[in-house]
Amino acid sequence: FFFKQKTAYEIRNCDWSSDVCSSDLDVFLAPDGSVDQQRATRSLSSSGVPGSVAGYVLAQRCYGRLPLERVMAPAITLAQRGFLINRELSDQFRQAAELLAADPETRRDYQLRRTPEGTLQPPQPGTRLRQPELASTLRRIAAQGDHGFYEGPVARSLVSLMTQRKGLIRADDLRAYRAQLVRPLMIRFRDHPVLSLPPPSGGLSLDRKSTRLNSSHSSVSRMPSSA
Repeated sequence: FFFKQKTAYEIRNCDWSSDVCSSDLDVFLAPDGSVDQQRATRSLSSSGVPGSVAGYVLAQRCYGRLPLERVMAPAITLAQRGFLINRELSDQFRQAAELLAADPETRRDYQLRRTPEGTLQPPQPGTRLRQPELASTLRRIAAQGDHGFYEGPVARSLVSLMTQRKGLIRADDLRAYRAQLVRPLMIRFRDHPVLSLPPPSGGLSLDRKSTRLNSSHSSVSRMPSSA
């Protein structure tokens, strides 16, 4: 989420269709009744509808001064032409290699290879990382707005992947997704206003933490309607 002129743009996974919302409540439970951590945190079953595209496109539509195509052009060029991986990024790939390699497409995209000894080898510093498929997706969004992501070829590819790997997102979920404008909470901390999102997001948790740090100076209130 982010804020602009006292308006909160919240990217929520709250527009799923009834098919998803009514899915088996035991989907993340193991046969013995315990939580299946792998399925609950590392599978497509735990993935919600991606909201970043809708959120950013909405913010650009409301407050942007340049056309969407021009705003996205540098990102498209970077994805298409690629960039040279530095030491820090190479080290991050090494640390996350096992997780990244679990997905065939991710393993290919990030150029992870196994050595004859079976060790995962990340791309070395100086390697050029190109992402042509990302560039293609960004072009569709630049030309069609969020419809270029939530409908058409990109959406069909996402739904196909979900079907293959037992994910819950379907075409209707993508078509129905909308970014929301919500009135933020204003948390007073040591006489400084801090804007955060209202329930069911993390604004109240942030307030509780600030209260513990300085209970005499913290309070929560809704932004006034005149804002």
